[in-house]
Amino acid sequence: MKSSISDLTKYYHSIETFKVDQTLFKQRCKRLIKRQPLTPALLKEVATLKPDAYFAKYAGRRTRMNINSEAIDVRDEYDKLESPVVPYPVFRDRLATLARKQRDVPLKTHTGVSHKAGSLSEEHWKYFIGSGRAKPFIYDGTQYPAIKGQQFLSVPSLLMEIGKLDIKSLVLSRLKQGFTIDRAISEEKYTPKDGNGWIYKLSSSECEQEYIGLTTSEPECRFNQHKTSARNGSGLLIHKEIRRYGDKTFFIGIVDSQVPVSELAERERHYIKFLNTLAPNGLNNSAGGQLGGSRGKPIEIDGVSYKSITEAGKSIEKETNGAVRWYSAESRIRNGEEMPERARKHSFHADAGTNLFRRHLGLAKRKQLCHRWLDYDEFKRDVLKEFTMSQIINQKLRLSKINGSKLYGPKNFVWLTSKEAIEARCGKPINAFGQSFRSMTAFAKHYGIPVSTVKYRMRVLCLTPEQAVHIQHIPIELKQNRYDCLSNRHWKN
Repeated sequence: MKSSISDLTKYYHSIETFKVDQTLFKQRCKRLIKRQPLTPALLKEVATLKPDAYFAKYAGRRTRMNINSEAIDVRDEYDKLESPVVPYPVFRDRLATLARKQRDVPLKTHTGVSHKAGSLSEEHWKYFIGSGRAKPFIYDGTQYPAIKGQQFLSVPSLLMEIGKLDIKSLVLSRLKQGFTIDRAISEEKYTPKDGNGWIYKLSSSECEQEYIGLTTSEPECRFNQHKTSARNGSGLLIHKEIRRYGDKTFFIGIVDSQVPVSELAERERHYIKFLNTLAPNGLNNSAGGQLGGSRGKPIEIDGVSYKSITEAGKSIEKETNGAVRWYSAESRIRNGEEMPERARKHSFHADAGTNLFRRHLGLAKRKQLCHRWLDYDEFKRDVLKEFTMSQIINQKLRLSKINGSKLYGPKNFVWLTSKEAIEARCGKPINAFGQSFRSMTAFAKHYGIPVSTVKYRMRVLCLTPEQAVHIQHIPIELKQNRYDCLSNRHWKN
């Protein structure tokens, strides 16, 4: 229907039933015509609906966006959805996010985006839209010809399209190793076929629930990995409990040993079920059986081919009868370093690996300790007389020398904060009233005067340290002569 003023006027006068005021009718038409064509059915509602009913249907907030180079009415798009799982504000925000991405990055057309914005869960929408550091890419593989040339905002978005979102972590890990997208998706998960492993159990003196796991490395090594994961904030039940009760309350036990690798997964599932350790009765998140990861890159060392760097490291450990551990060999292979003749010597002291032990080891290597303090126990006994180790760590104290020209010793050490240590190392000493201060800041703090005031009085007004802290009123002649002092570079520190 034409929407000229004369046509609208004729239509208005042709209505014989209840109708709104003519001025209000024209105002409604003027607003609606910007959003949609004025059909006869729409014009009838515009002319006959009472204000409350009209406002509820047509006068609500309307948001327009450019999606796929086309201006859309977000409310209309939402109303077209049969059963949206998210409320309208969330739907609107999701489309706004996509519109921003299309402005910032040259994206191709995305079909069905309104349906995805209204039907995907929060987690799946993040996969589709490519949150975080995800970058858009065009699938150019041959494994899935139906989607070849299609653009995706993230790798998980592609996996959702082909129904393989369950292997997301594996595919992302493989892509980081340089796999092509087709190989990362289609290649079977690698599981070692030879060697033996262990089924172990983690228990705690403070917690009645237990955890069953499998490992192909040494059980103690696997236990240490659990402790590290717990410290790093892992969300697994076992790691939450380790953080809650402390790793010292947990201990590891061997349930089954010398299990062929090919049988490890089945044995783990059996013991989890037999010992009833699956949550909520135990600390296992799943029924078990997860073994292996993405296949490593083949590598050749001294003419010998290996399936992966890890396999090469374990082979070197066997060849050296354990003198070089597999993780040390793996690290050196990755960094292109020569293989050591023997492994690094580890201390069996009870404090080995602690903060204080490492500090002592570093000072000893730099030959900064006196003869008495070369013995760690003597060093520990002397430095912990005033502070406990927890206080030192919490206050971030540093061990510093009193006399920088001498070695660390019982009478030549002091615990300082980071700021105090910097002052002791970089500050210029000041002598005043028969006392020595390590810096101007320490001097000003001792007398309760702002350090900027002390610097001004000493450097600009050329006062002595004693005068700088005791003078109450600065004579006029001192202020008048300050420029002469500056010009003559008459600075006193």
